[in-house]
Amino acid sequence: MVTGSGTNLKIAEYMANGLPVVSTPIGVRGYTVLDESDVLISNSQEFVKKVEYLMKNYELAKHISENAFTLIKENYSWEKLTKKVNDELKKYI
Repeated sequence: MVTGSGTNLKIAEYMANGLPVVSTPIGVRGYTVLDESDVLISNSQEFVKKVEYLMKNYELAKHISENAFTLIKENYSWEKLTKKVNDELKKYI
């Protein structure tokens, strides 16, 4: 992605399914991710090179997949998100 607004739900879906993600900064907006740990972040000009790099580096792809899965599970699962919303709403009740 190179334009848009909001959170890209496809990113969370890919991460939750154990896929290593290569994305532009716009594609991961709204997520707290670390480059080369949770995802590979690339500008559009270098995107293909980053995908090729990841495909040649099995250990890095595995590392990114595992970290991303944990990140989504611990921070962005429906259970975690609904708890955060409920906790915020309780402040006003």
